[in-house]
Amino acid sequence: MLVTVRPDIASVATPAAARAEIIMAAVRQGAMAICAEKTLRRSLEETRVIAEACQRAGVALNIGPAGVWRHGAGASAAVGLRRTRGCRVLPDGVGAPAPLLPTAGGSPGADFRPRLALIGWSRGRGGGVHRGRRRPTSRFWWLAAGVVTAAAVGTAVSLGHRGARPRPEASRSFSALPSSSSSSSAPPPAAEPASVFVQTLAARLPVGLVGLSAAAVGGQVYLFGGSGPQGFSDQIYDFNPSADTLTAVGTLPRALHDGAAVPAGGGVLFCGGGRNTILNTVLRYRPGAAVAQAVGTLPQPLADLGAVSLGGRAYCLNGYTGTSYNSAVYAVGPGAAQTVAHLPLAVRYGAVAAVAGRIWSVGGLLSSGAASDAIQWATPSAGTSGGTGASGTAGTMPQPLDRAAGGVLGGEVIVVGGCDANLIPTFATIWGINPGSPSTPRVLGSLPQPLCWGAAASVGGVMYVFGGDVGTAQIAAQTIFAIRAG
Repeated sequence: MLVTVRPDIASVATPAAARAEIIMAAVRQGAMAICAEKTLRRSLEETRVIAEACQRAGVALNIGPAGVWRHGAGASAAVGLRRTRGCRVLPDGVGAPAPLLPTAGGSPGADFRPRLALIGWSRGRGGGVHRGRRRPTSRFWWLAAGVVTAAAVGTAVSLGHRGARPRPEASRSFSALPSSSSSSSAPPPAAEPASVFVQTLAARLPVGLVGLSAAAVGGQVYLFGGSGPQGFSDQIYDFNPSADTLTAVGTLPRALHDGAAVPAGGGVLFCGGGRNTILNTVLRYRPGAAVAQAVGTLPQPLADLGAVSLGGRAYCLNGYTGTSYNSAVYAVGPGAAQTVAHLPLAVRYGAVAAVAGRIWSVGGLLSSGAASDAIQWATPSAGTSGGTGASGTAGTMPQPLDRAAGGVLGGEVIVVGGCDANLIPTFATIWGINPGSPSTPRVLGSLPQPLCWGAAASVGGVMYVFGGDVGTAQIAAQTIFAIRAG
Protein backbone atom coordinates (compact mmCIF):
# COMPACT_ATOMS: atom_id res chain seq x y z
CA MET A 1 0.00 0.00 0.00
CA LEU A 2 2.79 2.44 0.85
CA VAL A 3 4.43 1.83 -2.53
CA THR A 4 1.14 2.36 -4.39
CA VAL A 5 -0.19 5.36 -2.46
CA ARG A 6 3.13 6.99 -1.45
CA PRO A 7 1.45 9.04 1.28
CA ASP A 8 2.49 12.47 2.48
CA ILE A 9 1.19 11.48 5.93
CA ALA A 10 1.09 7.99 7.43
CA SER A 11 -0.94 7.15 10.53
CA VAL A 12 0.29 3.83 11.96
CA ALA A 13 -1.95 2.07 14.47
CA THR A 14 -0.85 -1.54 14.07
CA PRO A 15 0.20 -3.85 16.91
CA ALA A 16 3.64 -2.99 18.29
CA ALA A 17 5.40 -5.97 16.71
CA ALA A 18 4.80 -4.66 13.18
CA ARG A 19 4.94 -0.92 13.86
CA ALA A 20 8.65 -0.20 13.45
CA GLU A 21 8.94 -1.94 10.07
CA ILE A 22 5.93 -0.01 8.72
CA ILE A 23 7.36 3.32 9.94
CA MET A 24 10.68 2.57 8.24
CA ALA A 25 8.86 1.66 5.04
CA ALA A 26 6.92 4.96 5.16
CA VAL A 27 10.20 6.85 5.55
CA ARG A 28 11.69 5.12 2.52
CA GLN A 29 8.59 5.89 0.44
CA GLY A 30 8.91 9.63 1.14
CA ALA A 31 6.28 10.36 3.81
CA MET A 32 6.50 13.88 5.24
CA ALA A 33 4.93 13.03 8.59
CA ILE A 34 4.25 9.86 10.54
CA CYS A 35 1.97 9.47 13.52
CA ALA A 36 2.19 6.22 15.46
CA GLU A 37 0.79 4.56 18.53
CA LYS A 38 3.12 3.95 21.44
CA THR A 39 5.39 2.13 21.94
CA LEU A 40 7.75 2.05 18.99
CA ARG A 41 9.86 -0.92 20.01
CA ARG A 42 10.71 -2.91 23.11
CA SER A 43 14.25 -1.51 23.46
CA LEU A 44 15.69 1.99 23.64
CA GLU A 45 18.32 1.15 21.00
CA GLU A 46 15.75 0.16 18.39
CA THR A 47 13.64 3.23 19.24
CA ARG A 48 16.65 5.44 18.62
CA VAL A 49 17.18 3.77 15.25
CA ILE A 50 13.66 4.74 14.18
CA ALA A 51 13.84 8.29 15.59
CA GLU A 52 17.14 9.06 13.89
CA ALA A 53 15.97 7.56 10.60
CA CYS A 54 13.11 10.07 10.62
CA GLN A 55 15.42 12.88 11.71
CA ARG A 56 17.92 12.31 8.91
CA ALA A 57 15.14 12.08 6.34
CA GLY A 58 13.39 15.21 7.59
CA VAL A 59 10.24 13.32 8.52
CA ALA A 60 8.03 14.65 11.34
CA LEU A 61 7.39 11.87 13.84
CA ASN A 62 4.69 12.00 16.52
CA ILE A 63 4.28 9.14 19.00
CA GLY A 64 1.15 8.32 21.01
CA PRO A 65 -1.04 11.39 20.36
CA ALA A 66 -4.78 11.41 20.93
CA GLY A 67 -6.74 10.41 17.84
CA VAL A 68 -3.97 8.54 16.03
CA TRP A 69 -6.58 6.34 14.38
CA ARG A 70 -9.15 9.07 13.81
CA HIS A 71 -8.42 9.90 10.20
CA GLY A 72 -4.77 10.71 10.90
CA ALA A 73 -5.51 13.69 13.13
CA GLY A 74 -2.36 13.07 15.15
CA ALA A 75 -0.23 12.96 12.01
CA SER A 76 -1.69 16.30 10.97
CA ALA A 77 -0.65 17.74 14.31
CA ALA A 78 2.83 16.26 13.94
CA VAL A 79 3.70 18.32 10.91
CA GLY A 80 1.12 21.10 10.96
CA LEU A 81 0.86 20.41 7.23
CA ARG A 82 3.17 23.26 6.36
CA ARG A 83 3.57 23.22 2.61
CA THR A 84 7.13 22.76 1.42
CA ARG A 85 8.72 22.36 -1.95
CA GLY A 86 8.58 18.62 -1.42
CA CYS A 87 4.80 18.34 -0.92
CA ARG A 88 2.50 17.05 -3.60
CA VAL A 89 0.67 19.91 -5.33
CA LEU A 90 -2.28 18.46 -7.21
CA PRO A 91 -3.90 20.25 -10.17
CA ASP A 92 -7.40 21.71 -9.87
CA GLY A 93 -10.11 19.12 -10.23
CA VAL A 94 -8.01 16.31 -8.69
CA GLY A 95 -8.95 15.26 -5.18
CA ALA A 96 -10.36 18.03 -2.98
CA PRO A 97 -12.08 20.79 -4.98
CA ALA A 98 -10.62 23.76 -3.10
CA PRO A 99 -7.30 24.83 -1.55
CA LEU A 100 -6.81 23.10 1.76
CA LEU A 101 -4.18 25.24 3.43
CA PRO A 102 -2.09 28.24 2.45
CA THR A 103 1.62 27.91 1.99
CA ALA A 104 3.61 28.26 5.21
CA GLY A 105 6.19 30.96 4.73
CA GLY A 106 5.00 31.63 1.16
CA SER A 107 2.11 33.09 -0.76
CA PRO A 108 -1.33 31.86 0.36
CA GLY A 109 -3.66 29.95 -1.83
CA ALA A 110 -1.37 27.22 -3.16
CA ASP A 111 -3.16 23.89 -3.35
CA PHE A 112 -1.87 21.33 -0.89
CA ARG A 113 -3.93 18.17 -0.67
CA PRO A 114 -1.91 15.54 1.21
CA ARG A 115 -2.22 11.85 0.57
CA LEU A 116 -3.06 10.15 3.84
CA ALA A 117 -2.48 6.48 4.61
CA LEU A 118 -4.24 4.91 7.59
CA ILE A 119 -2.51 1.65 8.48
CA GLY A 120 -3.65 -0.68 11.21
CA TRP A 121 -6.27 -2.91 12.70
CA SER A 122 -9.22 -0.89 13.98
CA ARG A 123 -11.01 -1.98 17.12
CA GLY A 124 -14.06 0.09 16.20
CA ARG A 125 -16.62 -0.41 13.49
CA GLY A 126 -15.45 -1.66 10.15
CA GLY A 127 -12.01 -2.91 11.19
CA GLY A 128 -9.53 -3.87 8.52
CA VAL A 129 -6.87 -1.79 6.80
CA HIS A 130 -7.94 1.60 5.45
CA ARG A 131 -6.12 2.43 2.26
CA GLY A 132 -4.72 5.86 1.52
CA ARG A 133 -6.99 8.55 0.14
CA ARG A 134 -7.00 12.29 -0.37
CA ARG A 135 -8.85 13.99 2.45
CA PRO A 136 -11.58 16.45 1.41
CA THR A 137 -12.01 19.94 2.82
CA SER A 138 -14.48 18.60 5.38
CA ARG A 139 -11.35 17.69 7.37
CA PHE A 140 -10.14 21.27 7.37
CA TRP A 141 -10.62 21.69 11.11
CA TRP A 142 -8.41 18.73 11.89
CA LEU A 143 -5.68 20.24 9.72
CA ALA A 144 -6.12 23.69 11.22
CA ALA A 145 -5.72 22.18 14.67
CA GLY A 146 -2.52 20.62 13.44
CA VAL A 147 -1.13 23.99 12.37
CA VAL A 148 -1.86 25.49 15.79
CA THR A 149 -0.32 22.52 17.58
CA ALA A 150 2.84 22.56 15.48
CA ALA A 151 3.26 26.31 15.91
CA ALA A 152 2.94 25.96 19.68
CA VAL A 153 5.33 23.10 20.30
CA GLY A 154 7.62 23.16 17.24
CA THR A 155 10.25 20.50 17.21
CA ALA A 156 9.10 19.15 20.56
CA VAL A 157 6.19 17.64 18.66
CA SER A 158 8.03 16.62 15.51
CA LEU A 159 11.43 14.93 15.70
CA GLY A 160 13.76 16.49 13.19
CA HIS A 161 11.33 18.09 10.69
CA ARG A 162 13.57 20.27 8.55
CA GLY A 163 11.08 22.19 6.49
CA ALA A 164 11.71 22.34 2.76
CA ARG A 165 13.10 19.17 1.25
CA PRO A 166 12.74 17.40 -2.09
CA ARG A 167 10.46 14.41 -2.15
CA PRO A 168 12.47 11.43 -3.43
CA GLU A 169 11.20 9.36 -6.35
CA ALA A 170 13.08 6.28 -5.18
CA SER A 171 13.38 4.50 -1.87
CA ARG A 172 15.14 6.64 0.68
CA SER A 173 18.23 5.49 2.53
CA PHE A 174 18.36 6.21 6.25
CA SER A 175 20.69 6.24 9.23
CA ALA A 176 20.44 5.84 12.95
CA LEU A 177 21.89 7.02 16.21
CA PRO A 178 24.36 4.87 18.10
CA SER A 179 23.06 3.30 21.26
CA SER A 180 25.34 5.35 23.46
CA SER A 181 23.99 8.53 25.01
CA SER A 182 24.31 11.68 22.94
CA SER A 183 25.07 13.64 26.10
CA SER A 184 28.52 12.07 26.43
CA SER A 185 31.23 14.71 26.60
CA ALA A 186 33.76 12.54 24.73
CA PRO A 187 33.03 12.35 21.00
CA PRO A 188 33.84 9.11 19.21
CA PRO A 189 37.14 8.87 17.33
CA ALA A 190 37.00 10.45 13.90
CA ALA A 191 37.48 7.10 12.13
CA GLU A 192 34.39 5.55 13.72
CA PRO A 193 31.02 5.94 11.98
CA ALA A 194 28.57 7.52 14.42
CA SER A 195 25.77 6.25 12.21
CA VAL A 196 25.30 4.71 8.79
CA PHE A 197 23.24 5.34 5.69
CA VAL A 198 21.68 2.34 3.97
CA GLN A 199 20.84 2.41 0.28
CA THR A 200 19.09 -0.26 -1.77
CA LEU A 201 20.93 -0.38 -5.10
CA ALA A 202 19.40 -0.70 -8.54
CA ALA A 203 21.63 -3.68 -9.35
CA ARG A 204 20.18 -7.02 -8.25
CA LEU A 205 21.25 -10.64 -8.22
CA PRO A 206 19.76 -12.55 -11.17
CA VAL A 207 18.19 -14.98 -8.67
CA GLY A 208 17.79 -14.94 -4.92
CA LEU A 209 20.81 -16.49 -3.19
CA VAL A 210 21.86 -17.48 0.31
CA GLY A 211 25.21 -18.92 1.35
CA LEU A 212 27.09 -17.02 -1.35
CA SER A 213 30.56 -15.54 -0.81
CA ALA A 214 32.04 -12.12 -1.69
CA ALA A 215 35.53 -10.62 -2.00
CA ALA A 216 36.74 -7.22 -3.23
CA VAL A 217 39.62 -6.96 -5.72
CA GLY A 218 40.69 -3.90 -7.69
CA GLY A 219 37.60 -1.87 -6.85
CA GLN A 220 35.25 -4.69 -7.92
CA VAL A 221 33.37 -7.25 -5.81
CA TYR A 222 33.30 -10.86 -6.98
CA LEU A 223 30.49 -13.15 -5.85
CA PHE A 224 30.74 -16.95 -5.74
CA GLY A 225 28.21 -19.78 -5.59
CA GLY A 226 25.30 -19.95 -3.15
CA SER A 227 21.93 -21.63 -3.18
CA GLY A 228 18.45 -20.44 -4.08
CA PRO A 229 15.03 -21.50 -5.30
CA GLN A 230 16.56 -22.90 -8.50
CA GLY A 231 19.15 -25.00 -6.67
CA PHE A 232 22.87 -24.54 -6.09
CA SER A 233 24.92 -22.07 -8.11
CA ASP A 234 28.33 -22.38 -9.77
CA GLN A 235 28.27 -18.79 -11.03
CA ILE A 236 30.88 -16.09 -10.47
CA TYR A 237 29.56 -12.52 -10.71
CA ASP A 238 31.41 -9.21 -10.98
CA PHE A 239 29.73 -6.30 -9.17
CA ASN A 240 30.93 -2.86 -10.30
CA PRO A 241 30.15 -0.34 -7.50
CA SER A 242 30.84 2.69 -9.71
CA ALA A 243 28.41 1.63 -12.43
CA ASP A 244 26.03 -0.22 -10.08
CA THR A 245 26.01 -3.24 -12.38
CA LEU A 246 26.31 -7.00 -11.91
CA THR A 247 27.74 -9.25 -14.62
CA ALA A 248 28.27 -13.02 -14.83
CA VAL A 249 31.97 -13.51 -15.58
CA GLY A 250 32.86 -17.14 -14.83
CA THR A 251 32.09 -20.35 -13.00
CA LEU A 252 33.32 -22.54 -10.20
CA PRO A 253 34.33 -26.11 -11.14
CA ARG A 254 31.06 -27.26 -9.53
CA ALA A 255 28.03 -25.68 -7.86
CA LEU A 256 28.90 -24.85 -4.23
CA HIS A 257 27.44 -22.96 -1.28
CA ASP A 258 28.75 -21.72 2.06
CA GLY A 259 32.39 -21.47 1.05
CA ALA A 260 34.53 -18.41 1.84
CA ALA A 261 36.10 -15.93 -0.60
CA VAL A 262 39.10 -13.75 0.21
CA PRO A 263 41.32 -11.47 -1.92
CA ALA A 264 44.87 -12.70 -2.48
CA GLY A 265 47.58 -11.97 -5.05
CA GLY A 266 45.42 -9.87 -7.35
CA GLY A 267 42.73 -12.55 -7.47
CA VAL A 268 40.34 -14.34 -5.14
CA LEU A 269 40.80 -17.55 -3.17
CA PHE A 270 37.64 -19.57 -2.58
CA CYS A 271 37.95 -21.96 0.36
CA GLY A 272 35.91 -25.07 1.09
CA GLY A 273 32.15 -25.08 0.63
CA GLY A 274 29.90 -27.96 -0.22
CA ARG A 275 26.91 -29.41 -1.90
CA ASN A 276 26.37 -33.07 -1.22
CA THR A 277 29.96 -33.36 -0.04
CA ILE A 278 31.97 -30.83 1.98
CA LEU A 279 35.27 -29.96 0.28
CA ASN A 280 38.77 -29.12 1.51
CA THR A 281 39.87 -27.45 -1.72
CA VAL A 282 41.21 -23.93 -2.15
CA LEU A 283 40.29 -22.48 -5.57
CA ARG A 284 41.78 -19.40 -7.18
CA TYR A 285 39.89 -17.09 -9.51
CA ARG A 286 41.76 -14.47 -11.52
CA PRO A 287 39.66 -11.65 -13.00
CA GLY A 288 39.12 -12.39 -16.68
CA ALA A 289 39.36 -16.16 -16.31
CA ALA A 290 36.44 -18.38 -17.28
CA VAL A 291 36.78 -20.96 -14.49
CA ALA A 292 38.32 -20.96 -11.00
CA GLN A 293 41.21 -23.40 -10.59
CA ALA A 294 42.23 -25.58 -7.63
CA VAL A 295 45.52 -24.38 -6.11
CA GLY A 296 45.58 -25.63 -2.52
CA THR A 297 43.95 -27.58 0.30
CA LEU A 298 42.62 -27.04 3.80
CA PRO A 299 43.66 -29.42 6.62
CA GLN A 300 40.07 -30.71 6.69
CA PRO A 301 36.84 -30.34 4.69
CA LEU A 302 35.00 -27.17 5.73
CA ALA A 303 31.74 -25.42 4.88
CA ASP A 304 29.96 -22.54 6.66
CA LEU A 305 33.33 -20.86 7.20
CA GLY A 306 34.59 -17.29 6.82
CA ALA A 307 37.69 -15.71 5.30
CA VAL A 308 39.60 -12.44 5.78
CA SER A 309 42.74 -10.73 4.55
CA LEU A 310 45.18 -9.33 7.14
CA GLY A 311 48.67 -7.99 6.55
CA GLY A 312 48.72 -9.22 2.96
CA ARG A 313 47.84 -12.79 3.91
CA ALA A 314 44.60 -14.72 3.50
CA TYR A 315 43.00 -16.61 6.39
CA CYS A 316 40.03 -18.97 6.81
CA LEU A 317 38.28 -19.64 10.12
CA ASN A 318 35.18 -21.18 11.69
CA GLY A 319 33.19 -23.81 9.78
CA TYR A 320 31.79 -27.32 9.86
CA THR A 321 33.47 -30.54 8.73
CA GLY A 322 30.29 -32.58 8.45
CA THR A 323 30.78 -34.07 11.91
CA SER A 324 32.43 -31.36 14.04
CA TYR A 325 32.81 -27.60 14.40
CA ASN A 326 36.13 -25.87 13.71
CA SER A 327 37.99 -23.51 16.05
CA ALA A 328 41.22 -23.29 14.02
CA VAL A 329 42.39 -20.30 11.99
CA TYR A 330 44.22 -21.26 8.78
CA ALA A 331 46.63 -19.27 6.63
CA VAL A 332 45.64 -20.22 3.07
CA GLY A 333 47.20 -19.91 -0.37
CA PRO A 334 48.65 -22.15 -3.03
CA GLY A 335 49.60 -25.45 -1.41
CA ALA A 336 48.62 -26.75 1.99
CA ALA A 337 47.05 -24.37 4.51
CA GLN A 338 48.74 -23.76 7.87
CA THR A 339 47.11 -23.59 11.30
CA VAL A 340 48.11 -20.27 12.88
CA ALA A 341 45.68 -19.84 15.81
CA HIS A 342 42.70 -21.34 17.61
CA LEU A 343 39.63 -19.40 18.71
CA PRO A 344 38.18 -20.07 22.18
CA LEU A 345 34.83 -21.21 20.68
CA ALA A 346 34.22 -23.40 17.66
CA VAL A 347 31.36 -21.98 15.58
CA ARG A 348 30.00 -22.08 12.06
CA TYR A 349 28.38 -19.15 10.25
CA GLY A 350 30.22 -16.51 12.30
CA ALA A 351 30.45 -12.91 11.03
CA VAL A 352 34.15 -12.33 10.30
CA ALA A 353 36.33 -9.27 9.74
CA ALA A 354 39.98 -8.20 10.02
CA VAL A 355 41.00 -4.82 11.48
CA ALA A 356 43.52 -3.40 13.95
CA GLY A 357 45.90 -6.35 13.46
CA ARG A 358 43.34 -8.90 14.58
CA ILE A 359 40.91 -11.37 13.04
CA TRP A 360 37.41 -11.08 14.50
CA SER A 361 34.58 -13.59 14.64
CA VAL A 362 31.17 -12.52 15.98
CA GLY A 363 28.30 -14.80 16.86
CA GLY A 364 27.68 -17.93 14.83
CA LEU A 365 26.14 -21.32 15.52
CA LEU A 366 27.50 -23.48 18.36
CA SER A 367 27.68 -27.27 18.32
CA SER A 368 24.90 -27.29 20.94
CA GLY A 369 22.55 -25.87 18.30
CA ALA A 370 22.31 -22.49 20.04
CA ALA A 371 23.39 -19.20 18.50
CA SER A 372 26.46 -17.54 20.04
CA ASP A 373 26.76 -13.96 21.30
CA ALA A 374 30.56 -14.08 21.65
CA ILE A 375 32.93 -11.51 20.14
CA GLN A 376 36.13 -13.51 19.51
CA TRP A 377 39.50 -12.41 18.20
CA ALA A 378 42.77 -14.00 17.09
CA THR A 379 46.22 -12.70 16.22
CA PRO A 380 47.80 -15.19 13.81
CA SER A 381 51.27 -16.51 14.46
CA ALA A 382 54.04 -15.36 12.15
CA GLY A 383 53.39 -18.21 9.75
CA THR A 384 54.68 -21.32 11.45
CA SER A 385 52.15 -24.11 11.78
CA GLY A 386 50.89 -25.18 15.16
CA GLY A 387 48.28 -22.62 16.07
CA THR A 388 50.55 -20.55 18.33
CA GLY A 389 48.83 -17.22 17.69
CA ALA A 390 47.05 -15.42 20.53
CA SER A 391 43.26 -15.41 20.80
CA GLY A 392 40.49 -14.51 23.21
CA THR A 393 36.93 -13.38 23.82
CA ALA A 394 36.51 -9.61 23.87
CA GLY A 395 32.87 -9.29 24.86
CA THR A 396 29.34 -10.26 23.90
CA MET A 397 26.70 -8.95 21.54
CA PRO A 398 23.37 -7.71 22.93
CA GLN A 399 21.81 -10.96 21.73
CA PRO A 400 23.00 -14.21 20.12
CA LEU A 401 23.42 -14.01 16.32
CA ASP A 402 23.63 -16.70 13.67
CA ARG A 403 24.54 -16.09 10.01
CA ALA A 404 25.14 -12.34 10.36
CA ALA A 405 27.29 -10.60 7.74
CA GLY A 406 30.64 -9.17 8.82
CA GLY A 407 32.89 -6.47 7.40
CA VAL A 408 34.86 -3.31 8.11
CA LEU A 409 33.78 0.32 7.86
CA GLY A 410 35.61 3.33 9.26
CA GLY A 411 38.08 1.22 11.24
CA GLU A 412 35.31 -0.73 13.01
CA VAL A 413 34.04 -4.27 12.78
CA ILE A 414 30.56 -4.08 11.26
CA VAL A 415 27.99 -6.81 11.95
CA VAL A 416 24.80 -6.79 9.88
CA GLY A 417 21.54 -8.64 10.55
CA GLY A 418 21.42 -12.24 11.68
CA CYS A 419 18.95 -14.99 12.49
CA ASP A 420 18.06 -17.06 15.49
CA ALA A 421 18.90 -20.72 16.02
CA ASN A 422 15.76 -21.68 14.07
CA LEU A 423 17.11 -20.01 10.90
CA ILE A 424 14.44 -17.30 11.02
CA PRO A 425 15.83 -13.88 9.95
CA THR A 426 15.35 -11.89 13.14
CA PHE A 427 17.65 -8.89 13.06
CA ALA A 428 17.92 -5.89 10.74
CA THR A 429 20.31 -4.07 13.07
CA ILE A 430 23.75 -2.84 11.99
CA TRP A 431 26.24 -2.94 14.86
CA GLY A 432 29.67 -1.36 15.12
CA ILE A 433 32.44 -2.86 17.28
CA ASN A 434 35.37 -0.58 18.07
CA PRO A 435 38.54 -2.71 18.25
CA GLY A 436 39.74 -0.48 21.08
CA SER A 437 36.62 -1.12 23.19
CA PRO A 438 35.07 -4.29 21.74
CA SER A 439 33.02 -5.10 24.83
CA THR A 440 30.47 -2.38 23.99
CA PRO A 441 28.94 -2.89 20.52
CA ARG A 442 27.01 0.13 19.24
CA VAL A 443 23.87 0.27 17.14
CA LEU A 444 24.70 2.26 13.99
CA GLY A 445 21.55 1.77 11.96
CA SER A 446 19.22 -0.76 10.43
CA LEU A 447 18.48 -2.54 7.18
CA PRO A 448 15.00 -2.11 5.70
CA GLN A 449 14.16 -5.67 6.80
CA PRO A 450 15.64 -8.53 8.84
CA LEU A 451 18.31 -10.37 6.88
CA CYS A 452 20.75 -13.23 7.41
CA TRP A 453 22.96 -15.65 5.46
CA GLY A 454 24.11 -13.02 2.95
CA ALA A 455 27.61 -12.02 1.82
CA ALA A 456 29.49 -8.78 2.45
CA ALA A 457 32.56 -6.96 1.12
CA SER A 458 33.89 -3.39 1.38
CA VAL A 459 35.14 -1.15 -1.43
CA GLY A 460 36.11 2.52 -1.21
CA GLY A 461 34.73 3.07 2.28
CA VAL A 462 31.39 1.41 1.47
CA MET A 463 30.24 -1.98 2.75
CA TYR A 464 28.03 -3.95 0.36
CA VAL A 465 25.68 -6.74 1.45
CA PHE A 466 24.48 -9.23 -1.16
CA GLY A 467 21.49 -11.57 -1.14
CA GLY A 468 20.61 -13.43 2.04
CA ASP A 469 17.53 -14.87 3.66
CA VAL A 470 14.49 -12.72 4.45
CA GLY A 471 11.19 -13.50 6.13
CA THR A 472 9.78 -16.46 7.99
CA ALA A 473 9.29 -18.27 4.67
CA GLN A 474 13.09 -18.15 4.20
CA ILE A 475 12.97 -16.33 0.88
CA ALA A 476 16.34 -15.88 -0.83
CA ALA A 477 16.83 -12.19 -1.64
CA GLN A 478 18.18 -10.62 -4.84
CA THR A 479 18.87 -7.32 -3.08
CA ILE A 480 22.20 -5.46 -2.84
CA PHE A 481 22.57 -2.93 -0.02
CA ALA A 482 25.23 -0.23 0.27
CA ILE A 483 26.16 0.83 3.82
CA ARG A 484 28.02 4.13 4.21
CA ALA A 485 29.25 6.00 7.26
CA GLY A 486 26.86 8.80 8.25
